[in-house]
Amino acid sequence: MRLIENFYWDADNRVCTCVIGAGDTEFYGTATCHPNDEDMKSVRTGEVISFNRAYIKYLQHIRNTTVTPILKALEDLYKNMATSYRFNENSFEAKQLRKEIAFYKENKRIINEIIASTKEYIKEYIDEKDRFYQRQRGEKAKAVLD
Repeated sequence: MRLIENFYWDADNRVCTCVIGAGDTEFYGTATCHPNDEDMKSVRTGEVISFNRAYIKYLQHIRNTTVTPILKALEDLYKNMATSYRFNENSFEAKQLRKEIAFYKENKRIINEIIASTKEYIKEYIDEKDRFYQRQRGEKAKAVLD
């Protein structure tokens, strides 16, 4: 599925909003300019942060509405099959079901990893932005004193 992203900048409220469209569902992420950063406000910074926040919501939606329910259904099916006295653990069906369960468990694990790394990326991006802004302010103050 192709993601379509649109950005909206509200200069009055210093808010950047990203809307990711995936099919008929939309996911929103916002970034607000910190009051201390009024002198350096950057639309691009807001776009990066708001996009990543919307992307996290998209991944959570996929995990919660697709991967997790399918995984639960497959696990329930396997448990029900295992209670039958005719159950053969080495049958083709049982092996395929175990493979599908492993596949969806791996997908869920990967999605959780991507969500965690995206959250970490946002945190690092904001920290790096703050360090950059502090350097810029220091250089401006130094230039004014000279």
